[in-house]
Amino acid sequence: MTKKTVVIVLACVLVYPLSSAAKERRGAELIIHKLDGRFIRGELIAVRETSLLLMESQNSADEAVDIEEISRITVMKRMKIGYASVAGFVLGGALSAYAIGSKDYGKGKTESLIIVGVLGGVAFGTIATLLTGALASNESFTLEGMSDSEISRTLEKLRGKARVRDYN
Repeated sequence: MTKKTVVIVLACVLVYPLSSAAKERRGAELIIHKLDGRFIRGELIAVRETSLLLMESQNSADEAVDIEEISRITVMKRMKIGYASVAGFVLGGALSAYAIGSKDYGKGKTESLIIVGVLGGVAFGTIATLLTGALASNESFTLEGMSDSEISRTLEKLRGKARVRDYN
């Protein structure tokens, strides 16, 4: 029973990153503050010469936003919470199981290893998730008042975060 459980957990940990890597590339999540006070939130599809193409979060419709209408752009960081949780769980479980495995508790040792490993894994996974969330910070660009060359550099940075990087 114990060997089966260990094999299943290891298989899940090894397969999880492969399944997430097969997903289609996504653009950065942006919040665009317009000069008229409105804002638009959505995924950055492409950066054009004079506009940004977004897929709005609310209705999944494409919208082109003219650069001259934008006051500020905030790039929302995607947190790697899933990876941090799994890594913390595996590390915590292994360290906890190792710590209790080094002592001889006699009968029932296997059950103790599993329980302590899971509890340690949950604790480390929670800590890793919280740290990942706390360390993620958003990037913001204020276009209002920028020169044309500064706007061009900003658009080039944003192009690297778009779903389609070489849009014509």
